Parts: sequence; C-alpha cells; structure tokens
Amino acid sequence: MTGWATSGTATLNVYYRFRHFVKNTHYETLQTGIKMTIMARPVVGKMFFELLSLAVSAVYGWQTCVNSHEKAVRNEGATRGVVFDAIRLGPVVKGLSVALIDGPLPQTTAV
Repeated sequence: MTGWATSGTATLNVYYRFRHFVKNTHYETLQTGIKMTIMARPVVGKMFFELLSLAVSAVYGWQTCVNSHEKAVRNEGATRGVVFDAIRLGPVVKGLSVALIDGPLPQTTAV
C-alpha cells in the first residue's frame, strides 16, 4: 500500500507541477484522468497517508502539494514535530533509493 501511495502521490505531483509551470488555464478545465480514489479512504489511515504524501511532495519539490498535505496532517492532529520528522525522513529515503538503484559511489584513493 505505501508503495502505491508514494507512486500515486509522485504521479500527481508531476501532473500538477505541469499545470502550475505551463500557466495555461485551459489545462485546469480538463479532467486529470488519473484515478486516485485510494486517497479518499486510505487503508493505512488518513494521518499516515497524508504524512507520506507530504514527504513525497517535499522530495519532488511541489510547493502546492506540500502546503496542502501539511495542512491536512495538522488538521488530523499532527504536531509540528511529527511534520518535521516526516520531512526529515523523506530525503533520507530518497537518498537510500538512489544509492540502492545507482549503486555505491566509486571509491577514491587518498592522495
């Protein structure tokens, strides 16, 4: 579930970032065509889902989604400390995924 939630959030981040960047209101009138019904009633609970979405949105650098998810988790009762922990954890997970996918950095020899 969490893998699907993160990939779904990342998908929406790309879509909405396009709409923001292009500054053409025509695209705002179109249906996204991206099915995200899982966001309405996430299996992992609303708080965890929103925290996960917040971290993913921060990693992808999408300000609108970060603000929306931060507000949602605060409305669910999360403290600023919990929000901060989620934001600190997001880049760590992203860094680990890069390391695991790209492999270790080449070793250098001290001169």
